[in-house]
Parts: sequence; structure tokens; C-alpha cells
Amino acid sequence: AKHINIEAQVAMQMVNRRYIPAVMRFMTELGSSINAAGKHATVQKGLLAQVGTLLAGVGKKLAKLEAETIKAQGIAKVEKQAMAFRDLVLPALTALRQDVDSLEAIMPSDLWPVPCYSDLLFKL
Repeated sequence: AKHINIEAQVAMQMVNRRYIPAVMRFMTELGSSINAAGKHATVQKGLLAQVGTLLAGVGKKLAKLEAETIKAQGIAKVEKQAMAFRDLVLPALTALRQDVDSLEAIMPSDLWPVPCYSDLLFKL
């Protein structure tokens, strides 16, 4: 339970302080590109919609993770608390991570706030 709690806390902090602001900057850049391209901005509009949908999912899943973490932290019995972290917090964390990973796959690497998986795998 302790490790899942720490992982959830770090994930919530990173999403709030790093990922959401980076995605918002990318969306701003896309909006500027759409304005500049005018009627030829089909690709940019599709990408903006995709990123917006994923960001909305991140927001919902972040709220769910926060709620489940608070719920699990409030359980007094250690064994029941451990089960709550396993059964409630871990699935919420995994769901949030999936949307963040999807955003990482489509965001420009220079805007992504941490090293991406390919950098970690191939540039170390």
C-alpha cells in the first residue's frame, strides 16, 4: 500500500505540474497553427481534437485517482487499506497512465516535460 500510495502521489503531482501545462502549451501552438493555415488546417484540427479528448480524459482520470487515493488513505485497518490501494488506486493510476502515454506518443518531444520512452531506451 505504501508504494502504491507514493506512486499515486507522484503521478498526481507530475500530471498537475508538468503534463497538463505541457499539453496546454501544445494546444495553444496548434490553435495558432490552425489560425495561420486557415482552411488548410485539416491535420491540425484533427490533432487538436485528439489532444483535447485525451486531455479531458486525463482530467477525469486524475480526479478519479485523487478520490480513490483519499478513500484508501482513510481506511484504518492496514489489511483493508492495502486491498483498497490494490483494487481501487492501482487501476485508477493505470488508467491515468494510459492517457498520459497516449499524449506522449503524439506530442512533440521538445514540448514533453520529461524524457520520452524512446530517449530512455535509445539515447542513454
